[in-house]
Amino acid sequence: MDKTIKINLAGVLFIIDEKAYVALRDYLQSIDMRLKNVPGGNEIIDDIEARIAEIFQSGKSESDIINTDDVNNVINIIGRPEEFEQEGDTERKNAYRIYRRRLYRDINNPVLGGVCSGIGAYLNIDPVWIRLIFIIFTFAYAAGILIYVILWIAFPVAKTEIQKRELYGENYYSKQTGSGSPETAKITGALNSFFLALGRIFRIVAWFFLAIAGAVMVVTGFAMFVAFSLVFYLRYPVSFFHEGAGTGIFSISDFLELATSPAITPWIMVLISFVVILPLLALIYWGLKMIFRFKANELWLSISALVVWVISFTALLMILVSQGIDFAEEGRTSEQIFPQHTPDTIYIKARNNIAEMKFDKVLTIPGVNYSLFLVKDGSILFSKPEIELYNSEEGKFFISVEKTMFGSNKREAVKKAEALIFNYSFSGDTLYVDQYYEIPPGFKWSGSFIETGVYLPENTVIWIDKDTEILFGDEYCEVPDLGGKYWQWDGEKLISLLRGGTN
Repeated sequence: MDKTIKINLAGVLFIIDEKAYVALRDYLQSIDMRLKNVPGGNEIIDDIEARIAEIFQSGKSESDIINTDDVNNVINIIGRPEEFEQEGDTERKNAYRIYRRRLYRDINNPVLGGVCSGIGAYLNIDPVWIRLIFIIFTFAYAAGILIYVILWIAFPVAKTEIQKRELYGENYYSKQTGSGSPETAKITGALNSFFLALGRIFRIVAWFFLAIAGAVMVVTGFAMFVAFSLVFYLRYPVSFFHEGAGTGIFSISDFLELATSPAITPWIMVLISFVVILPLLALIYWGLKMIFRFKANELWLSISALVVWVISFTALLMILVSQGIDFAEEGRTSEQIFPQHTPDTIYIKARNNIAEMKFDKVLTIPGVNYSLFLVKDGSILFSKPEIELYNSEEGKFFISVEKTMFGSNKREAVKKAEALIFNYSFSGDTLYVDQYYEIPPGFKWSGSFIETGVYLPENTVIWIDKDTEILFGDEYCEVPDLGGKYWQWDGEKLISLLRGGTN
C-alpha cells in the first residue's frame, strides 16, 4: 500500500499519495520561484492554490485520495510555470485566467441588487449603459422589470475573492488598485449618480411597502393562529345555533369522532396541528423579518420544518383518504304513499318535535338546512328532514320519501339509507312527519339526507303548521309566516289565500 499524506490547501484538507504529493510540491515550488518577485505574486500564488483546491474538490469526495493523475490534470488546466510570461502585468493576467469567467451580482456598486453592475463588470463596460437598456425594456410592457427580477434570482452574489476574480477576470487587479480608467466620463458619472439616488428612493419606498406587507402577514398569521387554537384546542364552538337553552355545542374533535374512527381522531388532530400551525408560524416569522430586516441563518430550520410539514400532510391525506372510503358511494331508497283520493285541502303537521328530545350537543352547518344532534347514550339524531313541494304532472296527489346515505360501496350505502329511522304517515287529509330522523345503533355516521316530496295538483290548498315550517327547503325560508296559514299551489309556487301574495 502506497503511503498517504494529509495536506492543507487553501484551508481545505486533502489526502494525497506520496508520488502525487512530490509532484504537487515541485509544481507549487516552481510557481513560487517564478512569481515571488512579481508585484502581487504572493496574492497570485494564493489564488492558484485556491483554484487547485477547487479542482480537487470538484472531482473527489472528502475520503478520496489524490493521485498523480489528479495532479497532472491540475497542471494541464492551470499551465506549467515555464509557460508563464516574465512580464509583470502579463504574468498577472495569466494568473487570473485560471479562473473561469462567471456572472455574479456585484454588491460593491449596486443600485438595487447589483445585477447591472455585475453584467457591466463581466462585460468590462460601465454599468450605466446596462441600466439604460433595462429602463428602455421597462417601457416595453415592463419586460425590463421582469428580466431584472429573473436575473436577480438567477445570479449569485460575488462575496469571496475567488468569485470576484471570476466576475472581473483580467480586470480584477485594476479594480482593486485603481489602475483602470482614470475617471469616468461626465455623462456616465451623472447618470450613475442619478441611478444611485433613484435606487435609494426605491429602496426606501420598497422597504415601506414591505414593512406594511410584513405587518399584515404578522397580524393575519397571529389572528389565524388564535382562531385555530380556540376552535381546535380550547374546543370553541363551530356554530352557535341550538334550539334549547344550555345545550352544549359541537367542537371539531366531536365532529371528527363522528366522521372517523375514534382511535384515529387524536392522530388526525396532531397532524392537522402540524399542517396548519407550521405555515402560520412561517407567515409570522417572515412578516417580522420583512418589518425589522434582520438576518438569520434559518436554512436548516426551514428545511426541517418543511420536511415535517410534508410528512404530516402526506400522513393526514392518507388517513383522510382511508377514512373517506365510507363516503365513496351514494345510496338512495325511495318510498311512496298514493292516497285513494286527493283532498281539496292538505294539512302538514309535525308529530314529534326536536324540542321534546333531550340532546347534549348540536352541530349546524351554516347556510344549509341541516343539523346534527347528539344525546348522552351515543345515539345521533339528524334534524330537519326537508320537505319539498312539486307539481304533480299526472294530476294526482302523492308523497315520496327519499333517503340518502353514503358508504364504502353502493350496497352498503343503500343498506345504511334503508336503516334510517324516520316516522311519517298520511291519514285522511293530513301528512304527519317528525321533526327529526335518526340512525339506528351500530351504524356509523357517513352523511345522510331525507327529503319528503309532496306532489300537488294545481290549485290544491295546503295548510302548514308552525312546527313543520322549519322543515321546508331553502326556497321557502324567506316566506313570512309560512306556518299557520292556508296557501294555494299554482303549479310552481304558493299563493296566499288571505292576501293573494306569493312566496
